[in-house]
Amino acid sequence: MKRRVAIVQTHSATNEELYRLTLPNHAEYAGTHSYDMIQLNSPWEDVRWNIWLWIGDLLKSYDHILSVGSDVIFTDMKKPLSFFVDSQYGVVISLADDGGSPINNELSLWNNNEKAFRVLEYVYGRRESLDHHPWIGQQAMWEFLQTSEGKDFIKTLPCRQLQSAPIQRFSSSAWQKGDFALHFVGWSGVGTLNGDKMMRVKHFLETGKVMWWG
Repeated sequence: MKRRVAIVQTHSATNEELYRLTLPNHAEYAGTHSYDMIQLNSPWEDVRWNIWLWIGDLLKSYDHILSVGSDVIFTDMKKPLSFFVDSQYGVVISLADDGGSPINNELSLWNNNEKAFRVLEYVYGRRESLDHHPWIGQQAMWEFLQTSEGKDFIKTLPCRQLQSAPIQRFSSSAWQKGDFALHFVGWSGVGTLNGDKMMRVKHFLETGKVMWWG
């Protein structure tokens, strides 16, 4: 029986231009593997607080969901998500070596099981106390990973296996040709950094070459 899979991209007005740049890439990956493509557009504050509810609602209709940010580019179109699926866990995310958090959940592969819904419940439950944090879900997942329960529910993959970064000085996560996805890490809101990120994303989409940070 064919398993139902969806690529879910969430964006808001703060990164609308970036979303339009990367959407064709995401749609191509979804189409290559006959995955559903779902786009969620909502104000940034709604996204920060409610994405965990939305993923939970959608997951009830799918076997697997890949949540992907608008600052991610798939760079290996042939690799299916089944390569990363591990049904012993609720969600698969990446370790990070980009100078920020020890993990990164911009690409999150969710399984339709009780463990996934427990992770989503925990993360959503931390939204108010972590409202000061720019990446609520990422911080909440890191906290959960420090518990014995969390280690059994969240699988972390080594740097570059699920996503890589365009930051050359961190060699363990620096993107290389053949990697699955390139995540242009950092804040995607309006302002200088967003414009800089858009320039780098556009350059990569046009040339296939990375403009390295750092």
